[in-house]
Amino acid sequence: MGHSSLSRKILHQLTKLPNAPGVYFFRDANNAVIYIGKAKSIRKRVSSHFRISPEPSFRSREMVEEVVKIDFITTKNEVEAFILEARLIKRQKPKYNVEWKDDKNYLYVVVEDSEKIDYPRIYTSRKPNPEAKANFGPFVEAFILRKILLFVRRLFPYRTCKVMPKKPCLFYHIKRCPAPCVGLISKKDYQKIIQKIILFLSGDYVKLTNRLTKEMKQLSQKKAFEEAAKIRDQIKALERINEVNFLQSYSFPEEGKEIKDLIGRLRKFFPDLEYHSAFRIEAYDVSNISGTAGTGSMVVFIDGQKIPTEYRRFKIKTVSEMNDVACMQEILERRLTRQKEWLLPDLIILDGGKGQLKAAQRVLQRFSLSIPYLGLAKKKELVYLPGQTEPLDLPLESPALLFLKKIRDEAHRFAKRYHLKLRSMKMRGLDKKKG
Repeated sequence: MGHSSLSRKILHQLTKLPNAPGVYFFRDANNAVIYIGKAKSIRKRVSSHFRISPEPSFRSREMVEEVVKIDFITTKNEVEAFILEARLIKRQKPKYNVEWKDDKNYLYVVVEDSEKIDYPRIYTSRKPNPEAKANFGPFVEAFILRKILLFVRRLFPYRTCKVMPKKPCLFYHIKRCPAPCVGLISKKDYQKIIQKIILFLSGDYVKLTNRLTKEMKQLSQKKAFEEAAKIRDQIKALERINEVNFLQSYSFPEEGKEIKDLIGRLRKFFPDLEYHSAFRIEAYDVSNISGTAGTGSMVVFIDGQKIPTEYRRFKIKTVSEMNDVACMQEILERRLTRQKEWLLPDLIILDGGKGQLKAAQRVLQRFSLSIPYLGLAKKKELVYLPGQTEPLDLPLESPALLFLKKIRDEAHRFAKRYHLKLRSMKMRGLDKKKG
């Protein structure tokens, strides 16, 4: 829609919009709110609705033609705008937000009721839970919501599991959960965490910061300086949300940039592959010399970081001759029989090419699993994908390939170390017999 077809009234309103984060409202001739949106810059985002588009959607054009008045509320930052947008959509139920809801990945954040559950979990859902203590949403952009929850969980670790395990899970080891499953946090302290998260998701940052400041002072008076320092860091982190590019800069920390590049390149082949705060990669390697003391390794990377406590070793039992493909199949079968005990990965990396891919395909079909997997061949560093005749030739300096090589090399190092250990033990046993 060009300027020539816009009313003078709308044009005048566009010039008056602020270049600031916030929430905007489109009203029709009856002054009813027909659409609510959020923006990093209200002026730029609202103006984009009225620009000429090569292929404007019918629904967008229809909505814009109804707009008579534009209102807005400025916020301190993008995060506040994102949360306010969800709250206002829930309250106002604007015509076009409701109509478009079925076609988008709208999400709610559900906080279970602490009066019914000792250690309530927090999770995302397509629908609100009427039994919950609180439902936040609907959030329009699921990707942004996940980034915000990643930030929240690093500040205030919480439980997400449906059934609490009998021992601390991976999230405890990467400091995303305080492990209420084994009593490593009291009910009272866990409730305090939940209350802080509710304040954050309610957008009440002033009250949250005041509460944290009060706790920090109390801990300092008790000479609990380490705990006080943790809260000081939480306060500093909360101050960061006022930075102009907070959401962009917090998308993928450090090695997360490599994950982003990798997932972006693989999504063409695995459409459901999506980054999240505990994205788990498992890499497998086989090590043997002349078919003796065959071993295998599984190394684990979570959110771009290696987690040695999750590493596993496999002594080959069913393959007597040198056959890397058969060894790989045995390792994968043994690993997946433990899927109830070990978290399933989001991505599997195999050291090898087409033969290893076929082995993985057979095993995954046997267990009725559809986990994305790939093979990385050492010679030319080519990435082999299931169903593709040609390998994916990634640039040698691309973050994705460098990340894959780092993971593959870690799996090789771990497998080789175990192999040499077993071989050494075998040699010592032979020496004793000779002696």
